[in-house]
Amino acid sequence: MVILYHTANFCCDIGLPSFKGLPIFRKGHESVLMFFSLSGFLIIRQLYLERKNTQTISLLNFYKKRALRILPVYYLVFVIGLLHCYVIIPSFESTQNTYSNLWETILLGGTFLANILSSDFQPINIIQVLWSLGIEEQFYLLIAPILLFIPSHKILHFLSLFTIAYLLIFFNKHFAFLKHYSLYFYFFSAGGVASILELEFLTFTRFKWVRYFTLLILFIYFTSDLFFVNLSNSRYYIFSVFLFSISIGLFSTESIGIFDNNPIRFLGERSYGIYMYHAIVLNIIGAFYFILNPLNYLSPLMSIIICNFLTFITTTVIACISYTYYEKKFLNLKASHTL
Repeated sequence: MVILYHTANFCCDIGLPSFKGLPIFRKGHESVLMFFSLSGFLIIRQLYLERKNTQTISLLNFYKKRALRILPVYYLVFVIGLLHCYVIIPSFESTQNTYSNLWETILLGGTFLANILSSDFQPINIIQVLWSLGIEEQFYLLIAPILLFIPSHKILHFLSLFTIAYLLIFFNKHFAFLKHYSLYFYFFSAGGVASILELEFLTFTRFKWVRYFTLLILFIYFTSDLFFVNLSNSRYYIFSVFLFSISIGLFSTESIGIFDNNPIRFLGERSYGIYMYHAIVLNIIGAFYFILNPLNYLSPLMSIIICNFLTFITTTVIACISYTYYEKKFLNLKASHTL
């Protein structure tokens, strides 16, 4: 969904045909927010179980594992983005670079403040894709130490109160900076609430009709503007956070065939790379479009199909190569007992 969204926007920005008018091609932002809920569901679950079983949380071990999973690809894409923004683009454009200066970009992007960089300075899209990783790591830098000092039986209460309180201040005009910098922490915490409820209380029913009804709502949500048009901005986000958390909780109790198969697992293992590399691939394909000018002999529909297909396939191939020959070295270290 994120690739569809960014491909449509990229094609529109450089004057190529796109399906940007269709709702399904505009749901990239919502897709990232659902990922935030999924991240909270998985990571807070790990922290909660460690706190419950050992009466503590090894923050050093937690952050080491986060660093080994996130940093290698993050900084690789960041360096490529810097070269693209400050070397390649200026060499092709006669106009002066209007983006943030190099040292501001290095400082903010290099310290997981890419959401501030994207909001205030709007760098070229290769660097912009890092905003979500910055927010994710900011949340875990905040929440993991807090959970260390909260008794395990009170973590659910804390996360519930945190989610409600954060929602209230997020949409308060006096805290507009939270929305300006996309600090959607309540999606993570709500995912954690759903995870603990499912783990401890089996709150999420196993009735198949409930799960498939929820799946239908998700399908409508991501393929239409029904909820976006009929809900206010704040209610749309509140509806989204509850829909995502409940959905993930429901789907975690029992597998659903369309999600539980080898191709999906294969892509899932490489999904981090797919997300991180797709902006680079888009710029490469955009360059080829300008060089080859395929619009001279392709219909707009065929151009859109080819652009989306090439973006997804090329990104997936690069992500597979990265996973096998680059990321696995750090993943093996992450899984080792030496930590």
